[in-house]
Order: sequence, then C-alpha cells, then structure tokens
Amino acid sequence: MKRACVLGILLGVACDNTKAPDHTASGDNLESDADAAQDSGDDAIDDGVTWHKDVSPLLEQNCTGCHNPQGISFDLTSYPETALLAEALVGATESGSMPPWPPSRECRPLLHERTLSEADRQILRDWSARGTPEGDPATAPAPAESEFVPPDEDLTLTLPEPYTPIGATDDYRCFVVDPQLTDTARITGFQVHPDNSAIVHHVLVYTDTEGI
Repeated sequence: MKRACVLGILLGVACDNTKAPDHTASGDNLESDADAAQDSGDDAIDDGVTWHKDVSPLLEQNCTGCHNPQGISFDLTSYPETALLAEALVGATESGSMPPWPPSRECRPLLHERTLSEADRQILRDWSARGTPEGDPATAPAPAESEFVPPDEDLTLTLPEPYTPIGATDDYRCFVVDPQLTDTARITGFQVHPDNSAIVHHVLVYTDTEGI
C-alpha cells in the first residue's frame, strides 16, 4: 500500500510542468526508514521490573529450591501467589532472614553462596512498589544452568524409626544416626531427604565428637 501512494505522488509531479525540488524517495527507502524508526522506538521502551523478566529468574536462582509446589511453606514459582507476598519478600530479604545462609561472612567465601546482592534486593523493592507487574512471558531469560555438582554418595543413613510431629506449632527434634565408621573420614557434602518435605523447614547437622 505504501508503494501505491508514493507512485501516485510521483505521477502528479510528472504531469505538472512546474519543477519541484527532488525530495522524493523510493518505496523501499521509505519502508527502511519506517522500520528503522520503529526499531529505535522499540529499543527505547523499557517496561521496568516485571515478574517474568526479573523477579522469577531471581527467585529461581535463590529461593525456589525450597519454596516450590512440593517444597515448604508458600510457592515462589507461582506468579499469583508470589505477587500477594511481595511486601513480605521485601521485608524478609531486607532483614537478611531470607534466603537463609548461616555461615559467617568473616570466614572464607564458600561456593554456591545463597545470598542476595543489593541489586537483587532492589529488584524486589521496585517490583513491589510498581504493583507487582507480571510482564510478558516472552521476556523471560533462558533458565540458568546450575553449577552445583552433587557429591558422590558413599553412605546412606536413615532414622532408627519414623517420627510424626504432633500439632501445628514449630517442632524441634534431635535424632542420632550412627555412621558406624571405624576409621577417620572426611565429610565433603551431604543431602537430607525428608519423607514429607512440606512440613520440614530446615535441618541442622552436627558431629558428635564425644560418642553416643
């Protein structure tokens, strides 16, 4: 349609004996200029912090290992549920209580440290302040590949007998599991797999140096 309009203008000038300044352009050039202007406009648009583009990748990297549909407490993989918790997320991350990371910063740095930077916390602040916009799913970055390499499993320990908590309040229990080691051994890593992860918030593991 652009070509037909430009052609009509050129014919009108050709039928008139009045010499006009040569400010005409070909249809291809006009289309290229229009496309360039459109591209420039698109590049200038910034929809700000959104769930798909910024918040979901941040939570996936730091939080959803625990807060998922099969995990503990609330689900941070869900936009509707997370949007309702936006202010609580800001408060928990500002205080440093979430994500939990007990090791002291005065010690040497550890691999796979689960802490948020100031830039990460600002993303959550901005998202909450803007009314938790969802954004366009197409703007979501590709999932990051995990750098975590699980340790080789040399030994599996289980509780002597199952334990079922009573009541809905926090329940702290100590369990003794004996690896039956006869020689000195170094623990390079461990994983805990509760039967019901929906009610297990965290596990602390200690070495009993005094013996049972």
